[in-house]
Amino acid sequence: MTNFADPNCPAANLTFTNIKASLCSMGVGDWSSLQVSMYESHDNFRSAMMFGQSWLDNALVVGRTQNPLSGTPPLVQHQFFQLYDTYTMTILTNIVVRNFLPIPGLKETDQNPDDDNTMIVCLHQSDVFKPEGMSASRNITFQNIDPSILIGVGVEDSGSSRMFNLYDTDGTIAPYGGLQTHGKPAIIGSYPTWWHFNDSCVFNATWNTWLCPKSVPQQQIITVGLYMDGLIDYGQNNRDGYDAHIGNISLFGNGIPRNEVRSIVLTRNAGITGMSHTNWFMTLNDPYGPPASIDMNTIQVPNNTWFIFATQYPVGTTFNIWSDDWSNIWLPGYYVFGQVDSFDKVLNGNGTVYFVDPDGILYVKVIDFSIKFADSFQNFYRGGAQINGYNNGFEYHIRATCPHMYTLDVQPGDSSPNNVVFCSGGDPTIRPRY
Repeated sequence: MTNFADPNCPAANLTFTNIKASLCSMGVGDWSSLQVSMYESHDNFRSAMMFGQSWLDNALVVGRTQNPLSGTPPLVQHQFFQLYDTYTMTILTNIVVRNFLPIPGLKETDQNPDDDNTMIVCLHQSDVFKPEGMSASRNITFQNIDPSILIGVGVEDSGSSRMFNLYDTDGTIAPYGGLQTHGKPAIIGSYPTWWHFNDSCVFNATWNTWLCPKSVPQQQIITVGLYMDGLIDYGQNNRDGYDAHIGNISLFGNGIPRNEVRSIVLTRNAGITGMSHTNWFMTLNDPYGPPASIDMNTIQVPNNTWFIFATQYPVGTTFNIWSDDWSNIWLPGYYVFGQVDSFDKVLNGNGTVYFVDPDGILYVKVIDFSIKFADSFQNFYRGGAQINGYNNGFEYHIRATCPHMYTLDVQPGDSSPNNVVFCSGGDPTIRPRY
């Protein structure tokens, strides 16, 4: 927390140590930047909910004890931790979780994990607010628990539901969901096949998550702001129709069969979270053609990570592509991209070139050059786990000039037109061949 009385005093987290909570609706609840160590929770509805930049370390969490009031109204349920849906940083380390069993018979009539004794739950109702790579765990021990309720992602038509993720930094959670990690890190991602990013992943139908080892050691969870002026705008929007499905982004390459679409829904609310070191292919639904203008903000693309962005345009389209930091050509990372003659030159290149294949598919390698030479100062390290910092200033800009273009009002019925320029002649059935 910042000391406003003395600006020379460095920021620090509020810290609680050696505390115990029992028979409460909330054991620890905080919306700032809290660190809690040596914590015991017994018979609470929810043991902890710590939003902000927070760390829970060295804790004992007991769902039910022999206390005669345990499990009685109004504390029938018991849960361990609730994760937030955007722009927080939460680290859980060195925790023993004990005595969590399902509510008998509940799943026969109610599949919502929020209504059961689910140990780790998340906010999942918003399409505006979507999780970045913002939750990490290490050295979590489970005793007398039912693994089917260890994690529960509520399935809703929302970005926060589709983009849930947890970085299991030492692989102590994932084996309970069916992935043998042998002590190596695992990525726990939500139910869309978007999170099935390598063939070693397994799906857990009761958690509603994919569990995957990293494809390469440097692989990280990343978040990108994807914008199309007038269709997907900057800022947090909650206008009518902005949660409508306007397309999808799917994975390609890396051994994924060309006809297998592992994808996530694209809506008019900005923000896509996925994995680095993968290839992303964007397709828009009818009536939208390929957009004349695309901007990408590398919200969380850490040092030494990248992804390939691709989308299809009519053959004969020309491009003007550049990157910059805070729209300033004098800051590191300002590059005007040149065209190369192969996909491999983009894939193995330095992120300042593009390629267009014979089908008109554009390929660009996205890197955050503003932190290329140093880790973000905003990284959050605690207890051997790390959450990568957020960096909102660095952008890629794509401007397309197509043989035939048209203008479409994407918000019909508004008092003023919301006109967006698209290209005619794109083929949404074409997929990358690489």
